[in-house]
Amino acid sequence: MVIAAYDVTGVDGEFSSSLSNTAQFSTESVSSFVPYAELTEEIVLGWIKADLEENGVHSIEACIAGQIESQKNPPVVPVITPLPWS
Repeated sequence: MVIAAYDVTGVDGEFSSSLSNTAQFSTESVSSFVPYAELTEEIVLGWIKADLEENGVHSIEACIAGQIESQKNPPVVPVITPLPWS
């Protein structure tokens, strides 16, 4: 079993958002054995993206973009006013 922890960060000017998670895969699901000393960021990212598949990658990207958009344009918070008869 291989477990890879990863962080995804998006930045738009002064706004940023990040997401942390882990991916697990069996040694049979990775393309070929790579000794630990020879692992590169590119290899591990390839495994993670393959595990997430295209929809998972797009989902994470959309989540990060949505969080940044909420920082840029905060949602309106309703003001609770007391009822006139209270």
